Amino acid sequence: MLSCEKYNSPPTIINLIASKTTVESEEIVMFSCEAQDPDGDPIMYRWSCLSGMFISGTSSSTVMWKAPQTNSETISKITVQIADAGHPFDGPFMDSRAIILMVDPAAPSCVKENYGTMIIKNTNTYAIRVQCSREDPGCPECVSIDHTSVVYLAPNQSATFNIKPGNIIAWCISEANWQLGLGGPWTTTVPFPLAQCEIRTLNWGPGK
Repeated sequence: MLSCEKYNSPPTIINLIASKTTVESEEIVMFSCEAQDPDGDPIMYRWSCLSGMFISGTSSSTVMWKAPQTNSETISKITVQIADAGHPFDGPFMDSRAIILMVDPAAPSCVKENYGTMIIKNTNTYAIRVQCSREDPGCPECVSIDHTSVVYLAPNQSATFNIKPGNIIAWCISEANWQLGLGGPWTTTVPFPLAQCEIRTLNWGPGK
């Protein structure tokens, strides 16, 4: 006896497209799944991700995904499954495909509006005192202004200074000389530019 039951063919994913494959922390990416069904049956979609979140639902051919907030380079996997309408996603009438994305860490935010950030690390084997100042724009190489506080740094310790943009000078004195209370001698750097919201790091000592 011949069966009159119609044979059903599973749908197939033709292409999985991401608007970007390298994204920044919390950036939004669009994904599109191109699929076809040999029988012309309606297709169901189901999206999933290892990290981040979908912000436009997970049951259509095109979705919007928001990358996770991260401070280090992260890999995320986005998966789409399709199935014949009326059939389970884990049944024989389905297909799936995944795409890997690299999520870059968030860019450093401006610590203080209209300021730059100077990070000084003591790479000496002895303790030092450090501070920063800004060269007077009206009298270059003449007067330093906007002195920060003087900070004690043990070997391998760092200090962070927020200072107005301009030509910045870093100052250093050994802790031994500081304790003598003679006011010096201080060692200084050549003035170097620091822009608004810029973050600079200076190793003071070997490798300076």
